[in-house]
Amino acid sequence: MSKKMKYIVGTYIYGCVVSLFFSGVPSWLYLLPIKMLGIIFGLTLGNAFYDKKELEIAFIPSVIRNAKYTIVAAIMLLVISEIKGALLSNGIDISFFTAPF
Repeated sequence: MSKKMKYIVGTYIYGCVVSLFFSGVPSWLYLLPIKMLGIIFGLTLGNAFYDKKELEIAFIPSVIRNAKYTIVAAIMLLVISEIKGALLSNGIDISFFTAPF
């Protein structure tokens, strides 16, 4: 596994734990390891930590470099919230995936 993937996987796991902390575990579906917050943490924080620790890039250039991941994460949140609303109106609940959002 590459060094960058180690940072991404580590922050993804952290994001999943934070998500479980905020949402709790009302049903077994909430224990599934696919969490929106984990994906966002993996994309944004994982790449930021990699840039800072391994590439030794200063903070501002790292933020500029990781802006694309932040934009992708924001777009993912918007799309998932629209999908969640459409599915909830049809009686399908995907809260386990999007919790705590």
